[in-house]
Amino acid sequence: MILCLETAFDTCSVALYDPAASQLIAESSVAADRKHTELLLPMVEQLLADHELTMSEVQAIAFNRGPGAFTGLRINTAAAQGLATALGIGCIPVSSLRAIAEARLVYKQSGSNQGIVSVIDARMDEFYLASYTVEGDCKLVEADAEQLMDVESAAHWLTEKAAEGFSVVSPEASRINVFMKKMGLAEILTDQSISAVDIGRVALGLSAVEPHLAQPVYLRHNAWKTIDQQQKSR
Repeated sequence: MILCLETAFDTCSVALYDPAASQLIAESSVAADRKHTELLLPMVEQLLADHELTMSEVQAIAFNRGPGAFTGLRINTAAAQGLATALGIGCIPVSSLRAIAEARLVYKQSGSNQGIVSVIDARMDEFYLASYTVEGDCKLVEADAEQLMDVESAAHWLTEKAAEGFSVVSPEASRINVFMKKMGLAEILTDQSISAVDIGRVALGLSAVEPHLAQPVYLRHNAWKTIDQQQKSR
């Protein structure tokens, strides 16, 4: 059984998968309102109890390793590492950008699209992005690696990708479309949220690593800016 955790966005979400059958066992999601730390472990305990399962049956812990909100990624990583270490099992770090693209592929399949571009608002006038082509039996293949771009560069890059036939999706589509509109570009993003279910779906195709090797991916070397730096970048 794989326990899946997602705390990088607005919801706090947990899920359980049977890896042998590649089947979802159970899931639970709630609007966290920045209370992910308080909610996560009680949700895990409740989900297991509701299905008469125990932590000893967990074979690996999958989690959203980012990129995404720094606090959310730290909560995800710390919980996954702590539980895995205590249980003597491995962790499965999952890319948030890939999970977003996979979710779009599952929920809104479209053979006419060249592929999918995932976008996350990185704040500080920057975006996290990656693109994937759809090949074979609806299999995603990375086209452009995960990267961090300033708003202006990202906006024009996204517009080019949309013109090539890529679907451009994000859990924060409305917020990012505001940037696009301000720059005189079309509002091309559509909403695609993710939960622990989507983290688990990607994790089924990945291998577990030792807990200490399961690290968050920020894509930004300098995670913080001073107030003066933030004002200058506006």
